[in-house]
Formats: sequence, structure tokens, C-alpha cells
Amino acid sequence: MTPNPRRLRRALAAVLLAAAVPASAVELGTPINGAVSANAKMLTNPPLPMIDYKPGAYKVAVEPDYFVGRIDGDNADSGSHDHADLKGAGGAVSASWAFADRWGVYAYGMGSAVDASNITKTPLAGSQHETAAFGNTHASFEALSVGIVRQFFGDGDDGFALPVFLGPMIAHVSMAPTHVVLDNYAGGVTQHDDYDVSVDQFLPGVMGGVESSFDVGRSFALQPFALVAVMAKQPAPNITNVRVQQSQDVPQTTITHGYGGFGLDAVYRPWGVSVNLTAPLFDHLVNINGATNFSGSLFSVSWAFGRYVR
Repeated sequence: MTPNPRRLRRALAAVLLAAAVPASAVELGTPINGAVSANAKMLTNPPLPMIDYKPGAYKVAVEPDYFVGRIDGDNADSGSHDHADLKGAGGAVSASWAFADRWGVYAYGMGSAVDASNITKTPLAGSQHETAAFGNTHASFEALSVGIVRQFFGDGDDGFALPVFLGPMIAHVSMAPTHVVLDNYAGGVTQHDDYDVSVDQFLPGVMGGVESSFDVGRSFALQPFALVAVMAKQPAPNITNVRVQQSQDVPQTTITHGYGGFGLDAVYRPWGVSVNLTAPLFDHLVNINGATNFSGSLFSVSWAFGRYVR
């Protein structure tokens, strides 16, 4: 059988187009990074475990949060300028219990849900990455850590103690099905993609921290702290409702893998109410890898109760 010249030309054109525009990874995690960054912002003013560990002592602390903010800045990892307007709510709770002198266990849970709008990704100068426009979406991030507390120094009765806590963490990230339109300019060829992307995945990790306390008169105390959480893997996106997919790009959602906070709380001990004195100063340090360019305002209050040295 004689080969059809027209079919041969079409096949050759397809091969050349694939070679001209090689497959690459397209970053679609901007909305999720908003939720992760909101949780990171909470860690600049977290509800902390108790300070002094004597058998039978326990403390429960809760913190509701509301936040507004945006992601707006260059992302060197994806070679793009990212933008998203964010607003949402969340909260955190910690529980700690002493089972022996200077030993205890803790549980720490936190979560945030954000509505994201005006989401765009534009390539940086000299970059061959994609231009992306997202539909409005909803993303959330929750994390739970349970572990051991060891009080290494001090005694809460004399106004000073230094407990350290560490434990495994499990996080859950999700993003509602979101309409994404991509234009890929790589290799001098424009390719167009149009589909929906969603995320729903559990991620393992670890959380740890250290805190202390110093009495200020009879009713107040200052509590410096540092806390960090790290996730061991990245979430994988799910692609559905493919309307057009001309490129060979592989979608991915690269989120901030580590985040933390440190600061100084002022505590009114009779009521168990605390106010963070330093969160506005250290807000720009909440993301360890600094990739999300998140800025905004967090409104929160923390309240604690239980049988513990206040």
C-alpha cells in the first residue's frame, strides 16, 4: 500500500509541533496558597499549649479568625506574577495535658477557608511560562498535630518555664472545581487550554514549637514563642471537564511546604485572654519559602480555660 502523502505531512507537522513546544509543568496552586498563607498568618498569633506541666494540669485555648488579603507578586518558582483577592474565616484550638512532672501531650488543630477572586498568572519578562486566568473559587486548608511536650527548664510557680512540643501532623487541602484558561507561548507557538481543576488531598507533615513565660506583676505575663509546621509532599490536581487542551503541559499545585510564626503574647491571667504584640511586625516572615507574596489583615482573639498555672 502506498502511503498517503497528506497523512504523512499531518503526522510530521504534529511531531514538529510537539518538539517545538515541549511538555512543562503549569502552576495552578494560587488559590490554595491563599488558604495555606491564612493558616500561616494564624501562627503569628496562635492559641498556645500551657507553660507549666504538673500531673493533672490541663489547658484548652481557642481562637476564631477572620481575614482579608491578597496574593500579589512575582513567583520565581513558576516564572510568573501571581494575583488573587482573598477573604475568609478560620480558627485554631490547642489542648494540652500533663501526665507527669514536666511531661505532657498536646493537640493542635487549625483551619481556614477562603473565597478567591480576580486570580491571574502572567509570565515574567523573559519567561516562557503560561498566562492563566481562573474563575472565582473556594479553597480550604486544615491541619491537626498531636505530640509530646517536654518542659526542660523553669517552674511556672516562680514565673518562668520553657516547654518544647513536637509531633506528627496531617493536613488536608482542597479547592472546589475551578475554571482555568491557559495560553502557552513556549517555543514561539501559542497553545490554548480550557478545563476545570480541583484538589482534595491529605498531606503528612510535622509540627513543633517552643514557648516561655515571664510574670509582669500579679495579673499579666509575657509569653514569647516560636512555632513551625512542615508538609512532606505537594497536592496533586484533578483535571475534569476538558473543553480544549492543545498543550502537553502537566498541571501541578505547588504550595508553601513550610510555614511558622514567632512573637510575643501579652496575657491577662485572671481571664485567660491573650493579645499578640508582635504579629504586625513579623507578618512578612510567616512563609518559610516566601513564595506566595501574601499580605492582608487577620482579626482574632484567643481565650483559654482549664486547670493550669496562668
